[in-house]
Amino acid sequence: MKSKAIELHDSTVSAIKQSDHFLEIIFQHICVHESSEIPGINSGISWVQKGRILLISPIINSNLPEFPAEVDSGNLKIDEKYFNNTLPFPLNSQGNVSLELFLSSKDNISFFAKKIKIFLEGNPLEIEVFPGVDIKQSAK
Repeated sequence: MKSKAIELHDSTVSAIKQSDHFLEIIFQHICVHESSEIPGINSGISWVQKGRILLISPIINSNLPEFPAEVDSGNLKIDEKYFNNTLPFPLNSQGNVSLELFLSSKDNISFFAKKIKIFLEGNPLEIEVFPGVDIKQSAK
């Protein structure tokens, strides 16, 4: 069975929409990895696609930058589970959610919420073979 993951690096946030009860982070493109082993680590395919992260009962702990904004990296914590730069997909989780996005503009955006969902929209673009990461080389 193939697994998917969202890689925050090289993704582009086009806007953030907020109301009293939810916040949407809208991605012009978000990087998706798919593998029969660990997506983003083992060989498989990757592509970019439009997407959204929905946060329920959100709190923004920083000022918002101008958009569009390129994402260098980020991390997500849901209760005691921690994800560094790669988020599981599909994702629909409830708990103490903390999401940080580190932008290439050197701005950081921090969010807290009670629930998080990730949606992919439209068709995949720029599909390519992902050869996998040489863990021995990246550890140097």
